[in-house]
Amino acid sequence: MALGLSYGIVVLEEVSHPEDLASRERFWISRARAIGWRLTNMTDGGEGALNPAPEVRAARGAALRGRKHTLASRQLMSMALRGRKLSDETRQRISLVQQGKKQRLESVLKRAAAIRGRKQSPEHVAKRAAAFRGRVLGPQSQEHIEKRAASMRETWKRKNSRRALLIIVNSPVEKC
Repeated sequence: MALGLSYGIVVLEEVSHPEDLASRERFWISRARAIGWRLTNMTDGGEGALNPAPEVRAARGAALRGRKHTLASRQLMSMALRGRKLSDETRQRISLVQQGKKQRLESVLKRAAAIRGRKQSPEHVAKRAAAFRGRVLGPQSQEHIEKRAASMRETWKRKNSRRALLIIVNSPVEKC
């Protein structure tokens, strides 16, 4: 080997069921590492690299860094994921990760520009209207109603001040 060390192979256990092989391999590699054996195994064992060593991760990352997918491969990946539904658990985990994150202003403006002017089909408008029809907000305390009204006033102030700012910025500047 590269360091001038030799190695040997020892049978530690015979497994009667092939489906148990991967879990037993992981067990023995874990136990051997805990005892302090110097193994040549680069992973935790079993089928595939479940936990590659940091050097292996770094080498794989360096090999893939900067590589771009071709348009054809991006289209194939998109088609493979189309129509796939995420489980409720996955949706919940994504939601928890996203909570509290602020969106960059550029992202918001870019999304707004993409949607602006887009016409919705009459079927879509009818479907959205049906979803909201008959919805009743539960009983709300006076404090809640006042809080919501104050929040709306602040939102409109912010929007109107932004509009005023955009008008000022976009207007031609006269030189004195």
